[in-house]
Amino acid sequence: MRVHPAIAALRSDLASQRRSQASMRTALNEWCGRSAVCDVQLEMRRFSNGEGLTDLPALAALTSDHKAASGWVREFCGTFIDALRDEPLGEVPMRHGSSAGFARLSVMQIGNAALSLCAYEPAEAAQAPQTAQFTDYETHEIVVAGAARGVFHSRQSQSQSQSQSQSQSQSQSQSQGGARSAIRSRAWRWSAGDYIVRRPLLDTRHILAVDRSTLILQLSRRSDHPKPSEEFRLKDGALVQQVSGDKRASEQVMALAVLGALDHRNAIEPMACFARDLSHDRDARWEAVRQILSLDTKRGMDLLCSFAGAAADPLARPAQELRAHLLASQPALRALFSEPV
Repeated sequence: MRVHPAIAALRSDLASQRRSQASMRTALNEWCGRSAVCDVQLEMRRFSNGEGLTDLPALAALTSDHKAASGWVREFCGTFIDALRDEPLGEVPMRHGSSAGFARLSVMQIGNAALSLCAYEPAEAAQAPQTAQFTDYETHEIVVAGAARGVFHSRQSQSQSQSQSQSQSQSQSQSQGGARSAIRSRAWRWSAGDYIVRRPLLDTRHILAVDRSTLILQLSRRSDHPKPSEEFRLKDGALVQQVSGDKRASEQVMALAVLGALDHRNAIEPMACFARDLSHDRDARWEAVRQILSLDTKRGMDLLCSFAGAAADPLARPAQELRAHLLASQPALRALFSEPV
């Protein structure tokens, strides 16, 4: 790996590192101390607690008034640009990430609300997406600068679906199998000043081509207990997969997978209790079932059977289906039971 001489020199210069960090923290404190920023922070807390933008004028202006948004972003960027002129190798002390043609900087995060800057750069034209994922986030965006083209996808809400012919939709779902959703996709071109609203689990967008470097100020809010994200195939609306929207559940899934990988058989009973506990996330409970099946097949099959009498349990049906499939595909499993199954 090639390392720039200036970065190599910085590695051994602890005093320079501390000076650079201090300069960035000073810039951050200066920016956070401005009255306009304090106003936004106060309204971000209220927004996180469930208040609407109609009651939050400073926050509403940032996502609907191009002049207000661009001025606010200009001040933010100017503060750190001045600091970076003095310390070119300094790092803005905020969460950030990037990939080919895209970068995100988390400007402010309070509770369930987040304010971010998203930058899109011209790159090779992306292929048209085959699926669309809908997340349990309310999102308000304004294009601060640039121009881009893409697709905006909208799902029908449950009330809209019920207002249509239920018999037709039910027969289609039953004939093709699996959950489905009616999705409307519209080609779109976004430019400076455009305001974009995405409803939780109902709207999403894909940026496919960037005509000019595009900067978007994004305000988002997740629910206290987010529902699973759902990904649908665009050509027929078929559900491809569901992913837990709960960060805690994702951590639990990872922990359960580690226990299984370590062949930790002493954890089988605690995992079984976890799987039977309806208060836990469904996906995390199902991961516990999978790991128990891997560690001890008989106890895993017994656990699948235990869900049969709990009709209200969301795992009851998939557990019954999995058990039936395993017994049919692996007849040797029947020998694990003293009574016919």
